[in-house]
Amino acid sequence: SGDPFLCRIFRENLDPHHEFGVVVFPQMAVLDKKDPTYSKLRNLTKRFEFGSVYGGSDATVHKAVSADEPSITLKMVSQAIVKMKSAIPGVFAWQQRLLRETSLPPYTMRDPIMGRCRVFPLGNPPPTDIANNPNQFAGAGIMDTGLVNFMPRLNKYNGTVWPFTHIHDALYLEC
Repeated sequence: SGDPFLCRIFRENLDPHHEFGVVVFPQMAVLDKKDPTYSKLRNLTKRFEFGSVYGGSDATVHKAVSADEPSITLKMVSQAIVKMKSAIPGVFAWQQRLLRETSLPPYTMRDPIMGRCRVFPLGNPPPTDIANNPNQFAGAGIMDTGLVNFMPRLNKYNGTVWPFTHIHDALYLEC
C-alpha cells in the first residue's frame, strides 16, 4: 500500500504490534516490555489490527477481544478501530483501489509472487476477501519459495524425511 506509518515501521525495523499498540493504548509507550500489562495490551492490539485491516465489523472484533478481556466494551473497540484506520489510511485506500479493480473485467486479483490468481466471476468480490487475499497470497508465495529452496536439503536423510503439509508459516514433516 505504501502507507507511511507501515513503511516507517518496516524501514526502522520496529515491532508493528508495539507501534499499533501505542496508537490504541498510549500507555504502552511507557510500559516496560517485561511488564505483564504490556504483553496483555500487545496481544489485544493484534486483535484490533487484524480485525480492522481485514474488514471485520466492530461487533466481530469485540467478540474476539472480549473473550480475553471482558472489560473492553463495544464502544472501546469502535474507538480503537477508528484510531487504527486513521493511522494507516494508505492501507484502506489501497484496499479500495483493489476492490474497484477486481470489480471490473476480468474480475481477477493476481498474486505478484507466484502468479496464482483469484477470480470473482460475477464481478462482486467481498471486501473482506479483497482485504485478506493479498496477504494470504504473499504469505503462501514466500512459504512456497522457501519450500522450493528447502526440499533439496532433505536428500541427505536418504528417504527418511517427507514433508506432508504446510499451514501458514509451519512445515510439517514425517520423520
